[in-house]
Amino acid sequence: DMVTKVVGEESAIDVVRGYLEVEYTGLSTLLSRTYNGGARKILDPRVGDVVKIGLNRTVFINEEFVLPLTITNGQLMVEGCKIRLMHRTQSSNTKNKYIGEVNINFQELIQRSGATIIRGNARDGEREGDRLETAAMLPPRWYNFYGRASGMGKPSDYGSAFRGRLLVGVGAKHGAVKRPLARPCPPPCRPRTGLYQIEFQICRATELPVPNLWNIRVEGRIGLYQFGHSIPHEVVRNEAVSWGANSVVRLNYLQLPEDVDQIPDLFITLVKRKPEHVELLEKKGRNDARSSSSTEVTGTDEESERWTPFAFLRLPSSTLILNQPVAKWMFMDTPRDSQSVDPDKVPGSLLFNCKLKRIPV
Repeated sequence: DMVTKVVGEESAIDVVRGYLEVEYTGLSTLLSRTYNGGARKILDPRVGDVVKIGLNRTVFINEEFVLPLTITNGQLMVEGCKIRLMHRTQSSNTKNKYIGEVNINFQELIQRSGATIIRGNARDGEREGDRLETAAMLPPRWYNFYGRASGMGKPSDYGSAFRGRLLVGVGAKHGAVKRPLARPCPPPCRPRTGLYQIEFQICRATELPVPNLWNIRVEGRIGLYQFGHSIPHEVVRNEAVSWGANSVVRLNYLQLPEDVDQIPDLFITLVKRKPEHVELLEKKGRNDARSSSSTEVTGTDEESERWTPFAFLRLPSSTLILNQPVAKWMFMDTPRDSQSVDPDKVPGSLLFNCKLKRIPV
């Protein structure tokens, strides 16, 4: 769930037609059936006005893939498999869209081997009933996707935004798999959810590749939770921006996985916009050019008034649990889908403080 928007603006319905591809060494790619999912709003009055909750695009697949796994002299013959979540387009002339992928490590799976009770499955050619046997399991957990902010992605995309997550569980037991297959299965158990609080303050940004007097806005996101709209816009002066005490944001009652490693990373993005007087002059210039010339004039009013992301910071949520009494400087990175700045140049440094903590219930 929490899947990024994959359909274009031309589509009247915000839908995800999701299916899975499983890549396994020595076998052709296995495909699941296609399942339709949609976008729905989430309302939680407890989070307050400082938080906006994005649309939750969810698709329920509930399929299991049965694969052979050989161990010879204690060595795995296959290191793992890759599970790719895709969006199926309705036109045969349009390529299916990549959403994200998960790499499953079988070595990690085998390290969790132990004696357990196995219930025989007639579909696998086993005798019905319970038996004590050595097996291995990775309990169902969330695997997060990162890449470009929206639209069609690809595996090589730089992780500049959160794109969604996939719930996957893996198990291994003795048996003979005649042929790999995909089949429906009951829904897995969902990981436990906890309540969290985030305290965030942005202080200063320096060495920004932005001209003087341009406006700067702060956008934060962790999972579906978006914040920063309550922080006042500031103006660039000498490649730097400073925020005052009103830049403190407290986010309460966030519902995130109890296991911190499954919480999506925190993204802090700086967005720029031209000064108002520059926009008015450019708009007047375009209007004058249209009235005096029959040739096409490039540029639109919407483009000149658009906020453009130019720098971001990505932080694993597990690092935010640590106590951070003072603000720290960190280098920012460039969104790779941004055309306005050099992707190889560091777009400045950010001085901020952020802390994530559990709310006892």
